[in-house]
Amino acid sequence: VIEKMIELSQWRACIGLWNCCCSGMKLKLCQDGKKIKQSRRISDVHVDNGFRLLKLTFFVNFLTVTLSSIFITIGLKIFFCSLLLLLSGDVELNPGPVIDEQPDISVLLDLLEPLENWQSFGCQLPGVTQQIIDMIQQPKKSPRQQKKILFEKWFEENPKATWKDVLTALEGRQEPKLIKDIEDYLKNISSKEILRSYSDKLTAAIANSLYTVTNALFAKELISLDIKSHISTKNDSDYEKASYLVTTLLRQMEASLHPQKDLISLCHILIEQKHQALTDIATSILDQLVCSMVILVYRKFGGHLPTSVSELVAQRDQIKGLRSDIAIKK
Repeated sequence: VIEKMIELSQWRACIGLWNCCCSGMKLKLCQDGKKIKQSRRISDVHVDNGFRLLKLTFFVNFLTVTLSSIFITIGLKIFFCSLLLLLSGDVELNPGPVIDEQPDISVLLDLLEPLENWQSFGCQLPGVTQQIIDMIQQPKKSPRQQKKILFEKWFEENPKATWKDVLTALEGRQEPKLIKDIEDYLKNISSKEILRSYSDKLTAAIANSLYTVTNALFAKELISLDIKSHISTKNDSDYEKASYLVTTLLRQMEASLHPQKDLISLCHILIEQKHQALTDIATSILDQLVCSMVILVYRKFGGHLPTSVSELVAQRDQIKGLRSDIAIKK
């Protein structure tokens, strides 16, 4: 009996141990299952974040490529438009003549001093009426004073008055001598303004060939011996000496009776130096000078003035031919 009781106790102990092992295994399996689920959730989150990052990277790359293409296209369009303008002929659209600007009264009085019948001339000016002419005519006033009052009234009535209006009025009066005087004056003014507009570039270019250019200008009698000596002996930098030389040329041109001829001679001297910068500047000046001459030719012989690139392109051969004539008639 005792042995059977012992066996029964051992059997129960084995059963209890088995149950404990099963419970422990179940607990461990539950814990492992929870860990697996958590790891799966974490991996899913990482995968989602990876996909989002990939999408964002693709969008940024796509946006960058698209914007780059747009900017490259715009840049190419601007480049080719600029290239077309350059290839259309090396003339500038702002030739610098004052034919479309308002005249100076004192200059008008000097140029129109020989004009006797100013009353008929005044009636040809836009905005001037016979009533204004009658009001100006006073016995106590000299013809010059009357002309001055006429121009003042004209500017009041027509603030956009130009030299072109003066030439048209003189053509109506058939005054070829006065027309030629005004055209010569406009050419001379244009020459001075053209050289002034290139003074900064010309100074920098001459500084690289200062003494060669100075000697050539002296040999062609465009500067005096004093100017040449000043440049040779002064202890300034080459740029300062070049600036002094260009300033001297500007002053001489302002006092010259033939500034257009002097400007053409200067351009030929610059081209003869075989320096690329000087050649480019001189060529550009000649083109601009020819363009101003074309405007005066159009004004004299009729027709309309070139107002667009296409019209200038159509006249490219004519303009270059005029420049060649200038070079030949040096």
